[in-house]
Amino acid sequence: VYHHLGRLKEESGDFDEAISYHTSSVELKEQEGDTMGLATSNHQLGNLALQRGEFEEAIDFYITALQQEKEIGDRQGLARTGAQLGLAYRETGQIEKALLNLVKAYQLLQKLRSPLASEVLGKVEEIQDLVTADVFNKILRQASLSTSVQ
Repeated sequence: VYHHLGRLKEESGDFDEAISYHTSSVELKEQEGDTMGLATSNHQLGNLALQRGEFEEAIDFYITALQQEKEIGDRQGLARTGAQLGLAYRETGQIEKALLNLVKAYQLLQKLRSPLASEVLGKVEEIQDLVTADVFNKILRQASLSTSVQ
């Protein structure tokens, strides 16, 4: 319930209330042992932090959500959260980490045949010119060796 109330507050632009509801959701999901619910709420808290320009906080929430999604094998969640993590890294100027996470997310979304894959590819294309071709090729090699976003 708290998660849904948080989403409603987000949509109405009341970010402080949304954070409060999502935080309550995290506390409840921890008590219940609901890892999927925790991952979802942490992802949303990351989105809120990203929207507020709190990029390091967003990164922390996304990393937590990724760990939880990995634990339960939520590949769709891993891809979505990995893409968001890439965007947060981009905002902090960590372009190589941004590209690595976006490329991994894109690859996973492609495997899942998700329509989001093209959107994530667009983000990769937007920032790939910020690194040299050698660095980008290194990132592509790293992404193909790894199966999870980080």
